[in-house]
This record gives sequence, structure tokens and C-alpha cells, in this order.
Amino acid sequence: MINMLNNYCRCYGGGQSLRAWRRNRDTMALEPKVISKRKNETPLVSSTAQKKPKSYVGTMEDVSWNENELIKEIEGYNNDEKMNWSALARKYIVKNKNNDIAKNSGQVIKEWLRSKGVDVDRFKRKQAEVEDTANVCIRRKKRRIAGGEETLPTKVTIEQLKAIAKENISRGEYIVGERIVPMKVSVI
Repeated sequence: MINMLNNYCRCYGGGQSLRAWRRNRDTMALEPKVISKRKNETPLVSSTAQKKPKSYVGTMEDVSWNENELIKEIEGYNNDEKMNWSALARKYIVKNKNNDIAKNSGQVIKEWLRSKGVDVDRFKRKQAEVEDTANVCIRRKKRRIAGGEETLPTKVTIEQLKAIAKENISRGEYIVGERIVPMKVSVI
């Protein structure tokens, strides 16, 4: 919150417009679009090498739940039905080898169903689906100052600055000016 207030004072106290603030924030804290697109287009692994997908669920022998009822329930669902894997895992009480409820139980159930041959991609995610192009990050935050190991903080957005301004005005900390037109108008 202190960083946001400092940014608020620097923007409005310096007489800088919000458009100039956004332009300055984009150039100082984000990579240019050309460089980001180039990074996204180049593959991380060469096309000849096959990268093994990372498994977040571990071995299936370490977890336990009622597997037969889960498969029966999944087979009863229609295609394109919204699926909340975490809620389903809470329903069937997925436990790890320490007999605690698994933190990634939704992922465990989904991967287990994939291993049993169930097409889990036929279901919609709980969150709203967006276009494929929106999933690619075009602009990334600069992680480090050029030539050093120190990180560079990102300035707040103008939406956050506007929210701080509205809050300060509503509390009476800043006075916008005098009212010229009365709040209630009577018709003659």
C-alpha cells in the first residue's frame, strides 16, 4: 500500500498525465512488444528433442479415494459441462500417503482419469474460456535491472491510481473544489 501511495503522489504531485504515466510505466517496467513476441515465437526446446512433460501429481499409489464411484459419476456427465476438479476431489476425499487431504487433489483426479482413458478435455473448465491468442503473454515484466542482479519494481497501473484518488476524495483528504450546481434542483 505504501508503494501505491508513493506512486500516487509521484503521478498526481508531479503534474503528469495518466497517459504519460502509462507510457512511462510500459517503457520502464515492461519489455517491448517486439522482443516479447520474438521470445514467444522461439521454442524453448529444439524441435528434434522431446521434452518430457512434468508430472505434478507424483505416483498414484500414494493417494486413495473411492475410484469406482468417481468413474461412474464422470461417465454420467455430458460433453461441454463445466467441471470443477477441486470440488470433485473434495467430494471423494482424496488423501495422500500421510492420510491428509492432498493439496493438489483436483490435478490428481484429472491425471488419474486420463491414465484410465477418460477424455477429460471434453469438459469445460470452471473458469471462462478465452481465445487461444489471449493465453499467450505478449508483454512480460522485466525481472532484473540491465547488467545486474537487482530486481526492478513495477509501477502501479492507472486504474489503481484512480482508485486511490477516489478513495482519498471520498474520505475528504483531498478537496476537488466547490460545487457550482446544487445537488437538488427544483423545477419552477
